[in-house]
Amino acid sequence: MPTAHISRIDKPQPRNGGATHGWQVRVGPKRGYHSALFSDSVFGGCEQARRAAEEYLEQYLTERPKLADAITKNRERPYHTGKLDRRNKSGVTGVARRFKRWKGGGGRYWTATFKNLAGRPASKSWRIEVLGEQEARELAIEFRRGWEQAVDQGRDALEKFFNQWED
Repeated sequence: MPTAHISRIDKPQPRNGGATHGWQVRVGPKRGYHSALFSDSVFGGCEQARRAAEEYLEQYLTERPKLADAITKNRERPYHTGKLDRRNKSGVTGVARRFKRWKGGGGRYWTATFKNLAGRPASKSWRIEVLGEQEARELAIEFRRGWEQAVDQGRDALEKFFNQWED
């Protein structure tokens, strides 16, 4: 059951209206997505509304197998594998040249973006002034490609990968 498409909404009562408490089902691409709200008050409580939302999502995806397949494929590979963005200068998705500012200065870096073991977005950077342009870029690309391979191999490979790259 893909519960990632079900979110809790607890909106307090505004001055001139009612409060909203329930579970929202939201499925589809960013544009043209489908949304349905399962209100606690209509379904007799929080748990009943959640169960109704889960059943609705399951039925909705059963009736739309292409959408269900697309969702499954996106979950299996949490990184972009298609055509590179035209602004990409590294030649590798998830690797970019950045300038970071801090108090009293800043620095140039090659940065690789990824999702950590908790599934949260993260990044690792290599400073150009220390390593040189080419080496910093190569390390960022090596890290990103290694991360993609580890993701494809499963959680154990991902943990091993992160252990290898610890600072």
